[in-house]
Amino acid sequence: MNDIKAIVNTLFRYICELDKEFESYVKPQKPVYGIHVMPGIALLLTHSVQIIKRFKAEFHIREYDHYILLFPDFLSVRAIRFCGERKSLDRNSSFLIAKLLKQKKGSQIGEELIGSFITEGKIENINASTLHILSILSLALIRPYLKYNTIIPSPLSFITHEIIEKGAFRKVYLSPSTITVILKDLKYRKFPVLGRILQGLFTDNAIAIAFDDLHGCFRKCNLKIFLPLIEGINDEDFKLYQEYIRGGGTVISHLLGLFVFEEEQPFLRSDTSGYFLAIQEIPFNVDIEALAIYGELQGFEFLSSSSRKYIYYYAVRSERKRVENFKDNIMKEIEVLEKKFNAYISFNKPQLIDFFKRLLPPGCLTSNEQYIELLAPPLIALMIMQNVKIEEILDIVSKLQKIKTLKEPDIKLELAKLSLTGRALDQKILDLMMKGVWIKAFSYQRELAKEWSLAYII
Repeated sequence: MNDIKAIVNTLFRYICELDKEFESYVKPQKPVYGIHVMPGIALLLTHSVQIIKRFKAEFHIREYDHYILLFPDFLSVRAIRFCGERKSLDRNSSFLIAKLLKQKKGSQIGEELIGSFITEGKIENINASTLHILSILSLALIRPYLKYNTIIPSPLSFITHEIIEKGAFRKVYLSPSTITVILKDLKYRKFPVLGRILQGLFTDNAIAIAFDDLHGCFRKCNLKIFLPLIEGINDEDFKLYQEYIRGGGTVISHLLGLFVFEEEQPFLRSDTSGYFLAIQEIPFNVDIEALAIYGELQGFEFLSSSSRKYIYYYAVRSERKRVENFKDNIMKEIEVLEKKFNAYISFNKPQLIDFFKRLLPPGCLTSNEQYIELLAPPLIALMIMQNVKIEEILDIVSKLQKIKTLKEPDIKLELAKLSLTGRALDQKILDLMMKGVWIKAFSYQRELAKEWSLAYII
């Protein structure tokens, strides 16, 4: 248990450091995309703040729409709280955001809401349905952890949310994630969800699957799962689960949803009051999850004569053999579980995965006999939104590769030339390679797992 507390302390440190990076990165001249993790849905955040006046304390209640967004530039999921007119923002489309702040200057609201930001109105809707495909790929790169049958969120997906429950203000931690689960003993019932009572399917006997890379084996843990059957979150697959399980069967599914941590600390065990709130079934991107575990950042590092480092990263790459072994091991494990539980595998839809991948711009996900490589999420977003071709990005990569063969002072000179005299697009690509916060985020997720020997929930 002491280990879990130490892990959570490290987790909070990484999350807070990333939040600071996110704040400083976003500027009016450098806006970022925010993609809805749950299109059409905004949570209601109810916050109570105590204001001290001369002879008394006053309590003020503020309500916000809380939008859960995937930021490709950060390879992270965070939330935007918004208290303007609801009709001014479309919950179904993504956003372009030109400012991120934890709180207004002089405000007492926001400092304690880790993973939640305001925009001071610097937010607008954009029409970009293809960006949602990128969110599915990015979420596959963001992996929660398992340690001692305890689920711990990734620092890349973390939100503090507040609700009123039974007349009292309550803080909960949320972590949008994708997980592979064994569903059994589902019962139709009412269930309290973030301050509301919803109808749906509940089990306190689901099983999550994790891969322990250190020991090369799979681990499992029990958890509670709620699958809502209401307008706006009603996935037709959930009704099929109910029919199958009613007949005595078991379902193995891959779900998108939220870990809801209701304790004072963000970890989840079978004996805690938290649960996983399922939103929908999604394709199981095994290739991408393998990159989360085995992938290495691809790019170039230059060391100047003054010992200053110039680092440019453009992709995540893994040896093809490791990815294929990972896939084979997972499918063997799923087959074992299928026989053991007499289970129906609901997510085995390779044609759907191929369809999603075909919607991406050509060159984003490549493979050959040696490796599998995924272009950096912010570069994929750039290709989608500004119709940038892969050849334009690879041209910059080729130029950096040539500079890598030079010696000082030519390296510094050529890098300056490339940054200052290239096209505006070239400068944008270089900026995303050099200053992308996604690089630090990806590294933090890997470092936390390595430092504490954590298994990855798949």
